[in-house]
Amino acid sequence: MFERFTKPAREVVVGAVAVAEKRGLQQVTEEDVLVALLTSVDLPADLGLDKSTVAGVLDDIDTSRRRAGLSDIDADALASVGIDLDAVVDQIEANLGAGALGDQSTRRKPKKHVPFTDGCKATLAGALRQAVMRTDNEIRREHLLLGLMMRRTPVADTLAKHGVTVATVYDALDRHSA
Repeated sequence: MFERFTKPAREVVVGAVAVAEKRGLQQVTEEDVLVALLTSVDLPADLGLDKSTVAGVLDDIDTSRRRAGLSDIDADALASVGIDLDAVVDQIEANLGAGALGDQSTRRKPKKHVPFTDGCKATLAGALRQAVMRTDNEIRREHLLLGLMMRRTPVADTLAKHGVTVATVYDALDRHSA
């Protein structure tokens, strides 16, 4: 599958591994792929995202990590039954330390190879499906973004919250195909 990736798409995958390693993780997550995508040179601009929107997405990803992967939608659902997620997280962090619910538990001695989580593998497979469905001959960074968006995850929720839609990504792909 990776032979179909464009050089910039491969760089995103390598960048996601670097993001995971920098965080001291044993696995590459969907969040790591999104961070690598949003910090790539020109993709945000191709999607019409300004720096403040990118910063907002990255802040929301950090908040989701702090909440053990729960998104604002999850927090709203909990609030509807009287649970203040941020208060719960604050209390846990007061007792166990900052980032206690985050991905700290996956930190171990570094490995030579950093594997991908099942969700991340599904994202890569989704990128391939999107390329095949569109009859594109290569997998671009935009396909990776579509792979992230096609699954019901905090990453997809965060992108939707900031106005990143399937239509805007398709438009970016169409501009590159023309």
